[in-house]
Amino acid sequence: MDEDDYRESADAVGDEEPVRVDRSMMESVFGAENLNTWPEPKLPEDLRSASREFLMEVGLPDDPASFFLLDDAPLKDEDSSEGLSRCSSLAGFSQYQGMPAEWAKWLVLGEIGVDPVVLDPCSGTVYSLPDGEYRADPLNSSVESFASFLYLLEGRRSEWDPEASEEPIDPRSAVTALRESLEQADPLPFEGHEPGWSESFDQDDDGPRMPTWDFLLRQIYEG
Repeated sequence: MDEDDYRESADAVGDEEPVRVDRSMMESVFGAENLNTWPEPKLPEDLRSASREFLMEVGLPDDPASFFLLDDAPLKDEDSSEGLSRCSSLAGFSQYQGMPAEWAKWLVLGEIGVDPVVLDPCSGTVYSLPDGEYRADPLNSSVESFASFLYLLEGRRSEWDPEASEEPIDPRSAVTALRESLEQADPLPFEGHEPGWSESFDQDDDGPRMPTWDFLLRQIYEG
């Protein structure tokens, strides 16, 4: 995806009403003790207001069991003025090619598996950086809809996780239904991609890895 493609996707995102989850919804599945919010002084001035308000008032979970691990080192040191890290600090930063000039200033939220999750502070779009691929994929249209994905995945765990269910689970039906719910919440990360378990999906071993959400859903499907 070149710079023009990034701008076109960001423009399209700007036309959509973001999916919102509130604090009580997030607490209902993660617990208040597992939600992290940022004090205003630790958020950069170039962060758009909707993202700023969400990170201050609702927050994000830090729960590897729910797939997302927060980059929360600055939050643990209340006396530090340091806030969210920028992509310029990432290992391998110089190996990325064809990225927008301003991507060095994108903010690191955490990671899903080994894929960094980063936020464009100006457009509000959330991207993943697939490990070893040196590219960025649109992950969600906003930090709010990114949180809604985490909320849906954890809130519906009993539908797809055999260890959390009292009934037998059909992996294909469960993950297909989950993907449909995620796509309704935010279609951006699934545009142009077939599910990794569908008969029409063809993964080229030499090609790029499938996008992060579908990669995660395929792992869930395969158990």
